[in-house]
Amino acid sequence: MTDRLPQIVKNYFLPIVLLLFCIAGCSMADETRRVSEDLNALRKVADLPVQARSGRWEIFSTPEDDFVPGPTVATTLVAELNTLQDVAAPNTDERIPFLVMQETARPWLSRDFHALMKTTANNNLMLGMETGCHPYQSRIYESPEPVKGFVCFKPGRVLLYLQMMMD
Repeated sequence: MTDRLPQIVKNYFLPIVLLLFCIAGCSMADETRRVSEDLNALRKVADLPVQARSGRWEIFSTPEDDFVPGPTVATTLVAELNTLQDVAAPNTDERIPFLVMQETARPWLSRDFHALMKTTANNNLMLGMETGCHPYQSRIYESPEPVKGFVCFKPGRVLLYLQMMMD
């Protein structure tokens, strides 16, 4: 048995070390690094629907699971902005369906916006007066074409959702 030990170590050392690096590299810490509070950086990406004093935002791809091979289905920008003053939602009776991507309920969203995104994930959100969410179109600075999305209004806060790319 002692004669086989060096051979076992030699055969399995590299795969075990690589496995440990993969496990260490796939931590949830990577998830939190993509969230930004830099509004100047956000303004360089897209036009904002309101004047914001602070906020958080993130751009992510769907699917997010790095272990599943395959193409990116969509790239989405989600931002929750704290406004300089309360902004009234547009007064319209329109009811427009808008598909919300599966991973949109970001963990850093406030409770009400998180719940709204979670309940409508991978389904249509009915934009209109009932939800306080309305269509929004923005210019993305790296693209000549405007992108579509929506904004949801709450006192002092706005949720911005932009579908930056969809295959």
